[in-house]
Amino acid sequence: PSSDFCVQYSKKGTMLAPGLIQELTVLYKPKSWEYKHGEIRIHSAGGNLRIPIHAYPVVSRVKLPKTLDLGCCLSGESVQTSFTLKCRVPVIFEFKITELDINPYFDVNPKAGTFTSGSPSRITINFT
Repeated sequence: PSSDFCVQYSKKGTMLAPGLIQELTVLYKPKSWEYKHGEIRIHSAGGNLRIPIHAYPVVSRVKLPKTLDLGCCLSGESVQTSFTLKCRVPVIFEFKITELDINPYFDVNPKAGTFTSGSPSRITINFT
C-alpha cells in the first residue's frame, strides 16, 4: 500500500495452508484531505492477488433534524424553517435532496449544492 496505508498482521508460520485464513488490519493515516488508493498484494505459489483499497474524506457528524416543527399557520399563509449542513473537514462535499413523496405544500431549497468547513449550506423548508 501507499505510505498513507499500513498493514498489520501476525504471521502464522512460513506458509499458510489452503483453507486457512490470515487476518490483517489496514490502518489509514492520511497526510492530506484527499482521495487515496493503494493495494494489498498477496503472493503465492499458485499466483499473485491484488486487492484494491480506497480511502477518502467523509462528512463527520452531520446532524439532520429528526422532526421539523413549523408551528401554526393560517390557511393561505406560509411558514418556513431551516437547518444547516456543515462539517469540520476542509473538503468540498456535494449534497442532493430527493423528495420521496412530493407534496405541493412543501418546498425545499436548495435541492442540491456543496458545503465545506468554511462554507456551510442552509436548507430551507417552506410550507404554504
